[in-house]
Amino acid sequence: MSHREQLRREIAMALVEVTNRWIRPNFPPDLHLRGFDELDDQEQALNLAYADAALGAAENAHAALIVSYFRREIGSLMQQAEHWAANGKPFATHHRVTKADNYYQVVALFERHGLFSQNIFDDMAAALARPEIKPPGAYPPAPALDRYRDPAFAAAMATGEQPAPVLRDVYIPGVWRCPKCSFSLLQSNLNAADGSVTARDEPGDTCPNCNGPLWRVTWKEHAEDLAIRCEQLAATPSASAANENACPGHVASPADPKVCGRCGVHIDSLRPPAGDGF
Repeated sequence: MSHREQLRREIAMALVEVTNRWIRPNFPPDLHLRGFDELDDQEQALNLAYADAALGAAENAHAALIVSYFRREIGSLMQQAEHWAANGKPFATHHRVTKADNYYQVVALFERHGLFSQNIFDDMAAALARPEIKPPGAYPPAPALDRYRDPAFAAAMATGEQPAPVLRDVYIPGVWRCPKCSFSLLQSNLNAADGSVTARDEPGDTCPNCNGPLWRVTWKEHAEDLAIRCEQLAATPSASAANENACPGHVASPADPKVCGRCGVHIDSLRPPAGDGF
């Protein structure tokens, strides 16, 4: 039974139930009023016809509402596209025109509802019933994909040239990263005169994986990556925790009295009291 057939039957059963509720006061309390499944074929067919009419009216109204909403959104997007085109903003214009194209696909889909015996809602239910070929991607997008919302970043990925920073973007000296594979490079200078190590912040190195130019890393990007790694570590059980659970009993290591000699876990309680020769 398809989704629409099931919904049609449920509406027909509800019609019989509501009818029985309304006529109940006109009959003796002990009189049994038949439910949908107890009706004869002709009576069931009549209630199913009522359900078809109600369901069709609701579907038509919803399809018309969806079409009207997205057509208004398309009009708003095109007004914005005309404004940005006149003010020399090609990426903003491109974004709104392509978004309007996507919205029109929805309009075209629902405007076909009821035409050529095509029921869009049945098609949608059938599509949802089919197994997905690949698992869906996560939304909102992860930082690696969220960057593509910025037209400047998309253009930079196409040309290989890092976009100019805005005021909030302060680069970490000597830290470089590939925008495609996330390979990281830390440039340093070893000063032989005094033995100090300082950052070497010079462009020109290329990624050994992609052979593309490396980009500078901002403090914001570094902090976001660090936050993601911390969340991943917190969500993943550590190997030391697993070792500790399997340890038959903690015994202080001769090399470090605060480390168990059996499982390697750092246990502060293993430290012997002061004055015991350690």
